[in-house]
Amino acid sequence: MIAGAAFCAALFLFSGAMLAREYLDQKQSAEAFVEVADLVKEDGELPVLELDGEPVQKPEELMAFEKYADVYAQNSDLVGWVSIPGTRIDYPVMQTRDNPNFYLKHAFDKSYSSYGVPYMQENCDIGISDNLVLYGHHMNNGSMFSDLCKYESESFYQEHKTIRFDTLDSFGEYEVIAAFKTVAYSEEGFKYYHFVRAEQEEDFNAFIAKCKELALYDTGVTAEYGDQLTSFDAEADDYITKPFSMVLLGKRITALLRRSGKSPELSQIQFGDITVNFSGYTAWNREGQIDLTPKEIELLKLLVEHKGLVLTRSQILDELWGYDTPVIDRTVDTYIKNLRKKLNLDRIVTVKGVGYKYEETI
Repeated sequence: MIAGAAFCAALFLFSGAMLAREYLDQKQSAEAFVEVADLVKEDGELPVLELDGEPVQKPEELMAFEKYADVYAQNSDLVGWVSIPGTRIDYPVMQTRDNPNFYLKHAFDKSYSSYGVPYMQENCDIGISDNLVLYGHHMNNGSMFSDLCKYESESFYQEHKTIRFDTLDSFGEYEVIAAFKTVAYSEEGFKYYHFVRAEQEEDFNAFIAKCKELALYDTGVTAEYGDQLTSFDAEADDYITKPFSMVLLGKRITALLRRSGKSPELSQIQFGDITVNFSGYTAWNREGQIDLTPKEIELLKLLVEHKGLVLTRSQILDELWGYDTPVIDRTVDTYIKNLRKKLNLDRIVTVKGVGYKYEETI
């Protein structure tokens, strides 16, 4: 009897210790994310030059990297920020290619945490992959990706039809195509996470069809080959023996290089003896006119207007061709090659695995 009482007492103490540890982890996780969120800049936070006798300049719109620069400075594993207005989802997104599930059990500062940080699948490439896969815990206290499970209700979806996923290159908004459940990492489940890049249009269409087939309700939204997709996965232990994933599939509907507004219109640029007139769609040097296509001129203008900023192929395609046009990533490579050749231009720099940027001096 004494032994039984001692066992119960030990069990009670152990349970109490575990509860205390869980509470401390929860508190530390919440406080850490508040600190990280405070590093995110908002429009108007950059310094504005004021000159005597001159009107006060309007603050420039922040670009994506400027908005999250201080967060990235704290941890270079940062690849983006995910949020859903009206929910608790408002978190950084990490990626570790050489240690795929590191942030499953680690905090933003890389210390151990059962809450982890939302993270991107290791084989996903922003601007290249057709489907970016993001993971987050479904925590009992309602934090992390728990609110994704509310999409089981169609009425909740009707009030939260879009998800924001900003990368360091651009601001993005995603329209929910489908919400579905699948048994996590089981032969029975739908291995949606295996679809990262479509080898051909048929593969893309088959993936969309399967997601729509599993959908809990019809959103009326679909996607076409060339659309940028992101899958948001909230892993939940809803069933003791078969934990499931609540998955949202989203289609990017905006990929804004700036939140709003445009830079002052750039009409002309000159380098060496070459002049390019953007408004007149003409280019010339001492020998006469240079034969540039309208799209080549528009591409050069886009790069120059975003001088120093790396633009991904998908951003360039979206800005110049639009998602409804059946072009592929390599189209951009061809146009870049033509620009370099025709203008003898070394100011367009290739950033391997990402995209291109324009630099004044090389």
